[in-house]
Amino acid sequence: MISNRLKIEETHEPDTPVVAEEVTLGSLLKALDYSDQAQATEDGKPSLTYLSDILNRRVTRKEVDAALKEMEA
Repeated sequence: MISNRLKIEETHEPDTPVVAEEVTLGSLLKALDYSDQAQATEDGKPSLTYLSDILNRRVTRKEVDAALKEMEA
């Protein structure tokens, strides 16, 4: 299974832990590689299976379309 946590690498002091950020649908959509067949469909839409696996929940096309529309605004 793919982890639903994304580690954020930053320059930090040696004693400061690297913080893991919870992955959101919007941040995941921004990070997708649309040329990767696992991440996007043949018609260029984000793969619901890929998104669902990463977020560890069912993601709908309606939800993705709404998130993409909000990102464009």
